[in-house]
Amino acid sequence: MEIVIKVGVVNMRNLIIVFILLLSSVMPIYAQTAGFYLIFGNHDASTIDIYLDDFIEFRTWVATPDYFDVNGDSIQDTIIAVHIPLGSDRQVIASRDSGISYFPFMYWDEAQFIDTSSHSQPGYLNQSFLAWADFWGGWCPPLITYNDTINVLSFFMRTSDDSSLMGQTVCPFIEGNDPANGGVLWGLQDGVTLIIPDQTFSCLYFVDYLAGDANGSGFVNGADAVYLVAFIKEYGPRPDPILAGDANGDCATNAMDVSYIVGYCRGGPEPFLGNCH
Repeated sequence: MEIVIKVGVVNMRNLIIVFILLLSSVMPIYAQTAGFYLIFGNHDASTIDIYLDDFIEFRTWVATPDYFDVNGDSIQDTIIAVHIPLGSDRQVIASRDSGISYFPFMYWDEAQFIDTSSHSQPGYLNQSFLAWADFWGGWCPPLITYNDTINVLSFFMRTSDDSSLMGQTVCPFIEGNDPANGGVLWGLQDGVTLIIPDQTFSCLYFVDYLAGDANGSGFVNGADAVYLVAFIKEYGPRPDPILAGDANGDCATNAMDVSYIVGYCRGGPEPFLGNCH
């Protein structure tokens, strides 16, 4: 189950902002970041293969300790408010368009993405996610991962069409600093303690080939299946690069890709890039 959050829905945004500001204004205690992580992109922060002028669902992962009592009151702490901004270089990421949230935010009282229009730094697009749960007035699942790394939300964006990026690995993402709402903050249930998690970011590799285009024609069709069969049976040339023959995104070129291309030609899903770098 998942919930799409649309940009521009601002009914309770100010209340969330006020709540986080209150957390940060009443003699805040900033907890050590050890054991608290935000990872943007792949869960292991590895490089993502992508095309020019392509849609990205840029995932956001969270990890927290198994048990944490950062304020020292001998009670299991709970994260009840988050502000998660993500900045991206305008020369690489052409546009940002809201996102989608998953567990536990989908069950929190408020969870929304903030429009980039008035929240971006010079040279960057910045989009923030704000969420808040009322643990005093009801029950919501806590943001505790017990040392696992879980995908809690994704930012939607589109890459640049700048051809100079093809074949390049670029790292366009930075720690978000929303001019209106500040940086990354997680608030605990005590209303005082703020956690600033460690952050890591995947880079992007702009491929200069089309997934499944084994013969380099610029299109994926039955000729690519024939080309792959010849290569696999060792009487034809290899795709150049070899991953151009990878139609099913498993980072290998083999008979499975022949079947995938045949399926695509018969109305099946399009070939797609794997995260192979």
